[in-house]
Amino acid sequence: MIFLIGLLMTPIDNAIHLLGTGLLVILGLLWWWIKNPRLKQIILNLMTLVVGVIVGDMLLHVLPNSIARFIYGSHAHYSR
Repeated sequence: MIFLIGLLMTPIDNAIHLLGTGLLVILGLLWWWIKNPRLKQIILNLMTLVVGVIVGDMLLHVLPNSIARFIYGSHAHYSR
């Protein structure tokens, strides 16, 4: 199912998801190696921001499709 959603996204959405995923991996690796607590907190906040952006972008794609499918699927004259 996730593979099919990926096929429906535009190239800019794919780029945002790839950059976000790469940034999460880099920030996750940096978080383990850094000893400074202040810098660790900054990296943790950046990771939270990146996860929020990716989840928000996903919801902007999934929710409208789900709502439309529910609305149009519940009316007999639209489901033909």
